[in-house]
Amino acid sequence: SSTANVLGLGLVTNVSSSLGFPAASSTSSISSITTATTFYQVEQLTYLWIVFVFIVVGNATVLGTLLLSKGHKSRMNFFIKHLAAADLCVGLIQVQTDIIWRITISWNAGLILCKLIKFMQCVVTYSSTYVLVALSIDRYDAITHPMNFSGSWRRARVLVAVAWILSFIFSSPILHFYNTAETEDY
Repeated sequence: SSTANVLGLGLVTNVSSSLGFPAASSTSSISSITTATTFYQVEQLTYLWIVFVFIVVGNATVLGTLLLSKGHKSRMNFFIKHLAAADLCVGLIQVQTDIIWRITISWNAGLILCKLIKFMQCVVTYSSTYVLVALSIDRYDAITHPMNFSGSWRRARVLVAVAWILSFIFSSPILHFYNTAETEDY
C-alpha cells in the first residue's frame, strides 16, 4: 500500500492496490486521488461550518429572545429555552469539536480531555433529544387529557431535570471505555 499526503489539510490517506487503486508508481493516479480526497474534505468542512453557524445563530437568537422578553412566562417557553440551550451546546461542543478535529487530524490533548470532550459530546446529544421528549410528554398529556391536565411548573421542571440527568447517566460509560491510541499514520 502507498501513502499520499493531502496538501493543505495535512490528511494522510492510505491507498491500497488490493482495493483496485493504482500502484504507488503512478504519480498521476495518486495526484487524482489526492485531489478527490481534498475536495471531499473541503466539502465536509464547508458543510460543518454552515451547520455550525446556523445552529449557533439560530439557537442563540431563540435563547436571547426568550430570556430578554418581559412577556408571558409559560411552561412552553421553559421547555423551548432548555431545548435551545441543549441544541446550542450541540453546536458548540459537538459540531465545533468535529470541525477542529477534522482540521487538526491528530489528538494532542491527552486521555483525560479526550474522555471529557467525548463525554460532553454524548451528553449534549442525549440532552437535546431527551428535552424534546420531555416537551412531547407534556404536550401529549395536555392534548389527550385536557380536563385532568394540571400543567404544573413542578412537573415541567421535573421532566427537564430528568432529561438532563438521564443524559449524564447514559453518557457516563464513555468516561470508562473511551481511550486514546497511538497510530503510525499521524
